[in-house]
Amino acid sequence: MWRIVSAIACWGALGLFLFSLTPPAREKINVIERASNSSQWMTKEELNRRMYRAIREHFNHKVVYEGILGEGQGAWDFAPRYPTDRVNCIIWLTLVLAEAYSNTAAEKIGILDRLRYFDDVVSFGTRKHFVDHWLKIDPAPLLEMGLDKYTRLLGRKKVKLDYGHFLKSHRYTCHLYKQEVDEFEIEYADPKGILEVAQKLPEGYYLFFGVATTKYLERYGKESGPMGLVHGMILELFGEPGGRSNEQMFVYHASTSAGKVMHENLDKYVTRMTENLHAGYVLYDLNPEWDHSTPLQPSPEALEIQRCELNSLQVK
Repeated sequence: MWRIVSAIACWGALGLFLFSLTPPAREKINVIERASNSSQWMTKEELNRRMYRAIREHFNHKVVYEGILGEGQGAWDFAPRYPTDRVNCIIWLTLVLAEAYSNTAAEKIGILDRLRYFDDVVSFGTRKHFVDHWLKIDPAPLLEMGLDKYTRLLGRKKVKLDYGHFLKSHRYTCHLYKQEVDEFEIEYADPKGILEVAQKLPEGYYLFFGVATTKYLERYGKESGPMGLVHGMILELFGEPGGRSNEQMFVYHASTSAGKVMHENLDKYVTRMTENLHAGYVLYDLNPEWDHSTPLQPSPEALEIQRCELNSLQVK
């Protein structure tokens, strides 16, 4: 469901109003021109510099709602495996991360696969379809943050994913990776809480996701079924904690309605989106020491899913 998660879940970025289409001025953040040659075991400062560059290098993509990726020619889902000129919210997010963590084109491709598939096994059934499922089982390089360290304005939501509904919608006859993991309890910052959290964090880049409201699911959950977390975004913070103005807290996201990658002030974005579609937000840090180059050992479950898909293609 990266075609679903990156399509349906991307509607969390409804750009009801268009904001500036140009990233903030360069002098607002301490950035150097040239990153080091090693993407592993780098410092947080180095990762921040890489994220700054990666966002701007991928700022001019065309953003679409449709699911645009599959596993490539000859696969069960034969849509292209990698994006070219078009993205949606999750695809754009993974492109930025792959750019920031890589040094070569080959390394970037490997990171895209690592971000998109469980166990490094390429198949529809091992694709990270739902944000909740992805972040519960294999969130790297994302690091969960204890929001209660920064605010008391918290909410909680329980979510049970309906994989059967999803599989039926896609006429998929194999099973999904770790399909038994279907219940999630989400602790999130409410609209005022996320602004309080953003004031207290160190300068840099963070990933965050909206918590879907009932109205969101009524509009955009017909094919996916229930979802908890939707629409991946990047939070950019300038300046010293505790004294930030609205012009020092920005959201970057791939907006399907605007058809562009957007950036806007955090407070304006949160105010608009929490009117109907987002109940609040979950925030993640990024691990500068993420080991993305060591191959994973595929599990028997992942390999069986891959075999099941190949067998289903032969039946067709």
